[in-house]
Amino acid sequence: MASAPATGDGEKPRAQLGQPLLAPPPPPQEPYYAYPAASYAAPPPPPPPTLVFVPAPCSPVLVRLRRLRPRRAPCLRRFCTRTLLPLLLLFALLAGLAFLLYPSPPAARVAGLRVDRFRVQPPALDLGLALRLRVRNTGFVLPLSYRAVSAAVSYRGHLLGSAKARPGSGELAGRGEVYADAEVWVDAGRVLDDVVDLIGDLAAGSVPLEIVTEVVGSFSVLRFHIPVKGLISCSVNINPETQRIISQDCY
Repeated sequence: MASAPATGDGEKPRAQLGQPLLAPPPPPQEPYYAYPAASYAAPPPPPPPTLVFVPAPCSPVLVRLRRLRPRRAPCLRRFCTRTLLPLLLLFALLAGLAFLLYPSPPAARVAGLRVDRFRVQPPALDLGLALRLRVRNTGFVLPLSYRAVSAAVSYRGHLLGSAKARPGSGELAGRGEVYADAEVWVDAGRVLDDVVDLIGDLAAGSVPLEIVTEVVGSFSVLRFHIPVKGLISCSVNINPETQRIISQDCY
């Protein structure tokens, strides 16, 4: 231990310690309270995390809406299936039979024309025509029994003559046809009112004639006979030099 130096005032020297003999007191602590371990309960576990999905922005989608058809009642569906459909089939069958069995009037057309004598001494006309007619049964099933075929020839509204065709009677099957010949003679004393038109037609090389053909017959259905008559008119232009048909229009 080192000795302290002496002072000039006669005081005793004081010892200098490097460290204190007693430790400094600890700082004061705040009081706290506790519970016994037996009465302590552990806190509940925290709830699991909740995942929240946020949809990402997307482009608009066009959806085509289908038109809903009204539902039919079961009774109406049964009526259509069991009653209406058989009635429609029966109606179609009857319509087809009526179309096939309906008696259609016969048709005729000028198949050929020959000028046997053609002499004009205005105002008189001497004319002889040989006609060949084609008679056709327009029906599909029923046969046609024809009993008379006749033809009449006119010029610009003036009747020149008429004649009956041969054969004058016969029977035609469905869609069948037959040819009949007729000879029409015009007296030389037949006077024409319009002589100027006749001279002009002869100069032009085309003489218009109106030929009307009449076919009289009947159809036989079971024991019944249904009379029919066909009246066909044809506008024929003939060449007086070559005696050929230039054009023909029948209606």
